[in-house]
Order: sequence, then structure tokens, then C-alpha cells
Amino acid sequence: MKRPALAATCGVLLAAPLFAQEDDLAVIRAYAERHVVPLAQEEVLAAAAREQTHRLAGLSRQDILDRDAEWRAQTDLETRPLIDAVLEHPAADFLRAHVDAAEGAITDIFLMDGHGLNVAATSVTSDYWQGDEAKFLETHEKGAGAMHVSEVDFDTSTQFYQADVSLPVIDRFGEVVGAITVGLNAEYLF
Repeated sequence: MKRPALAATCGVLLAAPLFAQEDDLAVIRAYAERHVVPLAQEEVLAAAAREQTHRLAGLSRQDILDRDAEWRAQTDLETRPLIDAVLEHPAADFLRAHVDAAEGAITDIFLMDGHGLNVAATSVTSDYWQGDEAKFLETHEKGAGAMHVSEVDFDTSTQFYQADVSLPVIDRFGEVVGAITVGLNAEYLF
């Protein structure tokens, strides 16, 4: 039996996280095992993450923070080369096709390189560097088999209650080359 839509049951709690019940976490994990784990093993994503990791290998921590600040500044601009490079990356088209095929279950997806920097995304993320966040630290840094599931929360960029599922991106040689975060529409799953 489906529960009433989360947005209707939460009323004024739009900004507060919803702590998923254990059954909800089981639903999220089951969906992720079926649909997100295979995505994280796609070679097109591994190749994109690997290429950017190598290309940006010389970045210092300050360079990364500067790029992150540049990304945040560009979110309100008409000209936004850093953001557009991520949204228009060829792997972003692959991710958008996956969102479309999910028929509402997936709200957005973004791919990170080995530094935790955005490579490709289906929509604008709040920041460019994810390397200091659990979605990267609990996946890329822990390797194969790792999965991070966030609390169900209202995402202002997608306008959905969602849980984010993050996994390491594994290439065909078994090497962790990046990470991926997939927003799952809680109203669709429950």
C-alpha cells in the first residue's frame, strides 16, 4: 500500500529532512541495487571520470576551492562556462537518457571524478566540488561495494523529496575512478 505523497504529509516541513523508516531504506537500497549499481559500472562514465581526474591531476586544494567558488558564482549568471561544460559533457547526455528511462523514479544524476569534482550532470548542483562530502568520502574513498544513502529531504534544485544514493564508479579493470550520485524521487518510490 502506498502512503500519501510525502509533500502532502509534511506540510510546512519542506526544508527539514525526513528520516526514512527502516522499510523506506530497504526500498531505496533495493531500487539502487537494481538500477544504480549497474549505472555506476558503465564504462562511458568510468572513462569520463578517469579522463578528467588525469587532466586535472595538478590542481592544488586552493585551485579546487577557487573552481568551486567560480561554480557558485556562475549559478546566477547568463554566461557560465564551468557549469555548461558539465551540463554539456557527452556523459551528461548518457545520464539524461537514464533519467528519462526511469520514468520519474530518478530526479537527477551527477558524476564526479577522482578529486570529487563534477564531470557531468543532468542539472546544476549547488557546488562543483563534492570531495568533502559524504557522497564522495563514503563511496570513492571506501571502494567497491560502498553505498551512501542520504536522508529523504526536499531538494530545492529538483523540487522533489528525494534520497540521494551515491556509489563509487568502477572501471572495467576494477579500479575506483570516480563516484556517482543519483537522486531518487521519494514520492515515486513510496
